[in-house]
Amino acid sequence: MLPNKKQMYVVIEKFAQCNEIEFSGEYEDQSILIGSDNTHSVQFQLQWSNDHYVVYLVLKTEKRKKKKITGKQKSQAIASLWNVSDVVQFLGAFYNLYWLYAKRDNPNENEL
Repeated sequence: MLPNKKQMYVVIEKFAQCNEIEFSGEYEDQSILIGSDNTHSVQFQLQWSNDHYVVYLVLKTEKRKKKKITGKQKSQAIASLWNVSDVVQFLGAFYNLYWLYAKRDNPNENEL
């Protein structure tokens, strides 16, 4: 496999570990998942395609018991990650979406 894939994978894996974000998949896998299985939070599938990752938003209606994603459960491709810099930009956007999930408690509730 390409050294670029290894570098990109390591950045994604370490980011998930450091931020305690659910992550599944191995370097050798063609597909990895990052994000929560929670229906109200974001999850992305990163699919390896020859020389870059293609990013899909996983569409969830309920918790899945299987980790396999079907075509009906993901969006059209929304991003291409060609290098570590692209991965870092994607992870920054992902992190913000991950913590702004629907049905979370109101952080301003005690201010009233």
